[in-house]
Amino acid sequence: MEKNLDLPYLNTLFYRQEFMVDDDGNFYVLGKLYKDKVKNRVRGQANFMYHLISYSDNGNSRIDYEIKLAENFITDITIDKNDNEDIVCAGFYSKKGMTSIDGSFFLTLDPISKSIKASNLKEFDIEFMTEYMTEGQEKRAKNREEKGKENELYEYDLRALVKRSDGGVILVGEQFLIRIETYRCGNGNCTRTRYYYNDIIVVNIDPTGKIDWAKKIPKRQMSVNDGGFYSSYALAVTESKIAFIYNDHRDNLESEKSRKIKNFNLGDRNGVVTIATVDDNGVVTRDILFDNTETDVIIRPKVCDQIDDSHMLLFGERRKMEQFGIVTFN
Repeated sequence: MEKNLDLPYLNTLFYRQEFMVDDDGNFYVLGKLYKDKVKNRVRGQANFMYHLISYSDNGNSRIDYEIKLAENFITDITIDKNDNEDIVCAGFYSKKGMTSIDGSFFLTLDPISKSIKASNLKEFDIEFMTEYMTEGQEKRAKNREEKGKENELYEYDLRALVKRSDGGVILVGEQFLIRIETYRCGNGNCTRTRYYYNDIIVVNIDPTGKIDWAKKIPKRQMSVNDGGFYSSYALAVTESKIAFIYNDHRDNLESEKSRKIKNFNLGDRNGVVTIATVDDNGVVTRDILFDNTETDVIIRPKVCDQIDDSHMLLFGERRKMEQFGIVTFN
């Protein structure tokens, strides 16, 4: 069966961000609706609202949900369906604007009654905010906290939503930013683009929206003019743990002691592939999966993929060499 669906808004003002089709054939589209022009902020105020539009009954019924958090900015959002067939919306929010995050939010919508069944938002605590900071950074952050000033995390993107069996969710974010630099070369100017893929954050939210725990996984990956070819991470979800696999500097396995996170460099013999696991209680364990000197390639985490509950397919590449590998989770 095929059916064309019309959105209730102009394509020039409605940015379609995410689509979802459930087992009953109902279709959902999440997007930003801009007020008059495609710009996130106008005169310091948010210039858009998030809308979730659902189509059911073979596309004959349409419901438009406006998703908002009072005075807070939604900086990132994703959708899914839980085992009760409720629509789950979750993500990060900020009190200041669109480039930082202050906490997480969670809400569930009943697609039949159109009512909100659960709604909550929770600010990140200072212990989570300052995790893996240097002593100086931590001191400044805690001084701001004591003076009643806001501490926020900057340039984090929501990467994944993992559903819990009880209706809660786990959110995964990563610090990601791009910097373009102009410099003198010859008789003119040249540019270079730096790609930063840094700390991973994992936020565990119960079915009421309460944060059970939030953890950081420290990493530093900066590269130039390559789009982050060997950066970011691969994600695997097992029965009791979440695993992250990424390129790292071997000294970072001691970062709890030094708090100085070193950047992964492609040609550095200190490069390793790290596996970080987070269990149900939020305990983070990091180990070296293998040393990059043991292979002829460097893994590309963004194209690695979990193939079943216990295995992940790794792909590595360097120059003309390509290799595959399998990781088995115990």
